[in-house]
Amino acid sequence: MHLAPNIFLAEINGQGVLLDLSADRYLGLAPQLTRAALALTGQWDAGLDPEILAAARAKLLAKGYLTEAPMGDRPQPIPFNSSWWPNRPGAGSSPHPRLPLAALASLAGVAVGLRTRAFASLISSLRARKAGRPPQPRASMQELLDAYFAARPLFPIKPICRLDAPALCALLWRHGHDAELVFGVRLNPFAAHCWAQAHSAILNEPHDALRQYTPIMTV
Repeated sequence: MHLAPNIFLAEINGQGVLLDLSADRYLGLAPQLTRAALALTGQWDAGLDPEILAAARAKLLAKGYLTEAPMGDRPQPIPFNSSWWPNRPGAGSSPHPRLPLAALASLAGVAVGLRTRAFASLISSLRARKAGRPPQPRASMQELLDAYFAARPLFPIKPICRLDAPALCALLWRHGHDAELVFGVRLNPFAAHCWAQAHSAILNEPHDALRQYTPIMTV
């Protein structure tokens, strides 16, 4: 069994959270269904009663959360332990003039996408952009981060993770860097968030602030 193509699951202290990307919404999943979903998708040896597991399987299939069709591998989040923000080594440097313009173009492209496209369609385009990035970096990571943070105050939309994290990743992908766009959730109270990450380093905010979130989807 596999999670359906546009369904993503995070488990937090036994409670499940589903991201239905097609509907652009988060859903709670009861603990028993969470255990069953993890067991059915091979993520956990639940030791559940076979009858309970079979009933859960039927329910999860009926809701469209699971599928029997083979699925490709999904990117998995990398544990983070550091941040490039706010004390970046190159802070205060003057990036090449074309790089802040590229950052503004990236922000504008994602902003338009958020207004005019379904979220699943936007994520699909971001995945394609990441897959099609140049094989070699065209500017250093530091230059691109400096350019983004220099350009951001000039863009007339207040900072929000759904805009900033994808825009920063798109800028990095355009210039040949392998960054991840990570979505996370927390409970009590529920909140969803996303951030840009390169290997084990967070790129656009302090990493300690993100420990409250459990990753649910990585682009």
